[in-house]
Amino acid sequence: MSAPISLILGNWTSITNCELGGDVTIQATYAGHTLIQGNFGVTGAISVMVSANVNNFIITDNFFTGTITVAAGTSNHYRIRGNPNCTISDGGTGADKYDVLNIAGGCSARLSCR
Repeated sequence: MSAPISLILGNWTSITNCELGGDVTIQATYAGHTLIQGNFGVTGAISVMVSANVNNFIITDNFFTGTITVAAGTSNHYRIRGNPNCTISDGGTGADKYDVLNIAGGCSARLSCR
C-alpha cells in the first residue's frame, strides 16, 4: 500500500502483513475494530495516528520506523505492543489498555507482558 490510509467508517479493518508506503490514520468517526499487525515500511518513516476517543484497536508487531500516536481523549480497549522501531505517544485515558511497550520480537499470547 503506497498511499496513506484513512479509516473513516466501518466495522472491522485489518491491515496485516503489508508493505506500507504511507501513514495510517484512524479518524474519530471510525467506530469499528482495527488490527494493524506485522507490517513493514518501504519508504521513510510511517506514522500511525489514532484520533481522540477511538476505541477497540490493536497495533502490534510492526517493523517500520516512525511514530504511533493516540490523541488526547477517552480512547479505551486497545493494545500497542512489539513495535520496536516506533516512538509512541499515548494520550488515551481509558483504563483497559496495554501500551507503550516496545518489546523486541513482540509479545506472545502465552506470556504475561504486563
